Amino acid sequence: AMASSHQISGVGARYEKFGSRVGGGGEVADFLKQCGLSNYTDTLVQHGFEDMDTLSLIKESDLENLGVRRGHRKRLRKALLGYQVAQGGVLDPNEQYMSITKKMSIDAVDVNARDECGRTVLHLAVRKANANVVSSLLQRRADINAQDKYGLKPFDVSGYYLESHDPRRKGVKTILHVDVEEADAVGVALLLRHGANVEHRGPFGMTPLMVAARRSDVDVVRALLDGGASVDAKDRFLQNTALAW
Repeated sequence: AMASSHQISGVGARYEKFGSRVGGGGEVADFLKQCGLSNYTDTLVQHGFEDMDTLSLIKESDLENLGVRRGHRKRLRKALLGYQVAQGGVLDPNEQYMSITKKMSIDAVDVNARDECGRTVLHLAVRKANANVVSSLLQRRADINAQDKYGLKPFDVSGYYLESHDPRRKGVKTILHVDVEEADAVGVALLLRHGANVEHRGPFGMTPLMVAARRSDVDVVRALLDGGASVDAKDRFLQNTALAW
């Protein structure tokens, strides 16, 4: 739920001093020693990852193909994230989102960096309806008015599409719907304060207020009403309003 935030710790600080001293042919060996992964030095160097610029671009598939164990891959990814931060580098928003969801660090994230489509990490988190990440990004003052190349702001990007054999169940479930279902009144208020659409229709054509009323969640209903939710809106199938629940 959005009321709780990630347990976050910076990863850049550990590698700040290291980043300023690396250089020459032994930089990868020095870096891997710092990470406790010296046993992979020969393999990585032999396959062309012989300097930090190249190593920073290594892909997950490369690590897997080179026989790097899963836990060690995660450790190396976290260390490389710290190294890039120490060097003043900025990660692609997609990589930043992945680093957050893997509980690495949000301190290392440039919350307003853009990908090739102009999307920020907040665009991605809202689209994936990840309430915890959105909460953390908002607390880091992510720009809620950042527009992608199509002119869409983060909260214009609704959420994930719910597939179902029952056509009535199909629809876009927004991050606001997720917080309503989790009975997170604080999270609901936070989203509405930052521009989430209080009238967005989800599965069955139900607004967040209808979902909250069906759950008899007084605190969430109050938060939605305070955010301007309409009690007169009707769902698309039974033509019921929130009052019917």
